[in-house]
Amino acid sequence: MSNKMEAKPKTNSEKNGYAIYSYVITLIILMLVIISGFAINIYIMNKQFTKNRTALSNSKQVNNPLKNLKVNSKKQIRLKEEDLYRFNNHIDYLTEKVENEVKRSQENNQYDIDRINTFLAIGIGLLAIIGGLLPLVVNFFSRESLDKRMECIEDDAELIQLSSSEAKRQAITAKNEAAKATKNLGKIEEKVKSVNKGVEQLTSELEPLKKGLDAVKEATKKIPYIDLLVFQNAVAKLTSTDALKLFIGASRYTDVAAYLQNLISAIDSFDDDLFKNNTDFDAKYFKNVITELKLALRMGPIRRIPDGRSFQEKIDEVVSQLDTFETMKTKDFKTQLLTVSTTITELKNLVETKR
Repeated sequence: MSNKMEAKPKTNSEKNGYAIYSYVITLIILMLVIISGFAINIYIMNKQFTKNRTALSNSKQVNNPLKNLKVNSKKQIRLKEEDLYRFNNHIDYLTEKVENEVKRSQENNQYDIDRINTFLAIGIGLLAIIGGLLPLVVNFFSRESLDKRMECIEDDAELIQLSSSEAKRQAITAKNEAAKATKNLGKIEEKVKSVNKGVEQLTSELEPLKKGLDAVKEATKKIPYIDLLVFQNAVAKLTSTDALKLFIGASRYTDVAAYLQNLISAIDSFDDDLFKNNTDFDAKYFKNVITELKLALRMGPIRRIPDGRSFQEKIDEVVSQLDTFETMKTKDFKTQLLTVSTTITELKNLVETKR
């Protein structure tokens, strides 16, 4: 079978070469037929054009002799013998002219018929060539497709044979290994018993670790509440009596900037997953803290800073941004908090310029 598969590429290459050779010959024949047809038609058209030009050059234009005749007072024309002679000659000329034109029209029609016949002959020839070559082309491609399918079938058969041989070899190997495994079965059972003892010991050692893991999980659940408490503590400092005393003191701008930085740090400490993936997050409690922050900014000590009118517009901007939390979805809290943090940072920078 391998010898057959080695010989097939040579056969296919020969077939492909023969097909290319046939296509080239066919194209050459078609081109020759088309060129011959155009050459014949050009020859016919040149011949027709030459005859028409000769006929036109030989034709003479004679004036009507009746135009020169004069009418008398009675509106009559008197013909002389000479006038009758010229009149007869003119009739003969017109007769000859008509006959020549009829003859030339017939010749032109004959040339047109010859051209049509030539094109019909070319078309019939092309149809004959196509009709003769089409079955050969179809047969060639059908045979080529069949050869490829046969090659695929033979390759699949060879692969199946190789797979079956490999499967047989693996079956023999598995049989031998099964025999060895049967002999070692007793030893394996003893090892299994020792492993079971080790597993029991490991299970007893894992119990404290499980308890520690549960404690870690409980602590993780408390992280959101820790972040909220830090945030609430930063808000509460803004409303404390200490803040009221400091915000009207000599170093008030430094103290206000410090309190605002504490608030910015608390806002930035929130994790993004706290709002998106934490089912234990208390949105209502968070919004209450936001409300406390709005009250602190609207009515707290920060409003009583001497010469602090330049801060009021920025404070109002922060309050406006905090109002959006009432209708906002929980998953969008983090994005809005970043916006609020940026505005409070701008407020802090504005306060620091007053130092």
